[in-house]
Amino acid sequence: MEETAGLPTDPLPPQEPLYVLAGSEGIKNREIYSPPRLGIIHLLGWVTFAAILMKLIVAMEMLRTTTDRSQSETFKLAEQILSYSKSILMAAVLVGGIVFYYDRFRRKSPGTLQPGHWLIAVSSVSVVCNLLLWSGINILQVFESRGMFSTQLYLSIYGLMYLGMAIPFIFAAKTLAERGRWRWVMIYLILAYFSQGAFYLLGTFFFFSNLMRFVNVQCCGYPLMLLLLIATITDLVRRISRDWLHWLGAVFPMATFVFSILWHVLYNYLRQSDLFTR
Repeated sequence: MEETAGLPTDPLPPQEPLYVLAGSEGIKNREIYSPPRLGIIHLLGWVTFAAILMKLIVAMEMLRTTTDRSQSETFKLAEQILSYSKSILMAAVLVGGIVFYYDRFRRKSPGTLQPGHWLIAVSSVSVVCNLLLWSGINILQVFESRGMFSTQLYLSIYGLMYLGMAIPFIFAAKTLAERGRWRWVMIYLILAYFSQGAFYLLGTFFFFSNLMRFVNVQCCGYPLMLLLLIATITDLVRRISRDWLHWLGAVFPMATFVFSILWHVLYNYLRQSDLFTR
């Protein structure tokens, strides 16, 4: 301790910085949620879920074959390859969702969520709902033909699901510790899911498949893809530290959109080349 003019002067104790500047964004260091480190148990879970999903695809394909024998073997093979590839991605999201919900609520791990954490939380629930709905539709088709009533029920469930998926992103936009690009992603997801839900619910009364496909792909898919790419590339360029759960949540919507585009391209090509039917 030093003395100046008879008065003791202690240097100020070092303080933990409240913010870590990552580019132009201030992120509260002490409030960021950190998931468990990626380990072998997570990889084993990924492989297990992928195998289960592939078995489910085979079972649903066998059920559909009993009701629809018009599709060619070439079309079925291409469809299975895309489905198997997508099942690997969905399995990874399921593992991420289980890790997130268990660590967040069971262990009560504190901290503000990163953008990808919100995405993985919603995406994992969405995958489960889509699998249940898809399996239910294939099972029902065995017992009854798919008429207008089943189509209306299908659209109603999807519409309510999309509206529900928009709600978490409202909280994300309000509580996200970051400003700028990722907040715009959350705001756009709110608008996209609400618009998709509204169109699906309207489709129960006025069925317009072409317009619904345009809204899903053109109006919702491409802008979201662009916003996610901008936010992700900016993080990489600025070397902003992110955990594996964030990256999994950020990559899944982009990969799903790519699979959707590939499916539409394949579907249209096979129909035009007369390889769609036997």
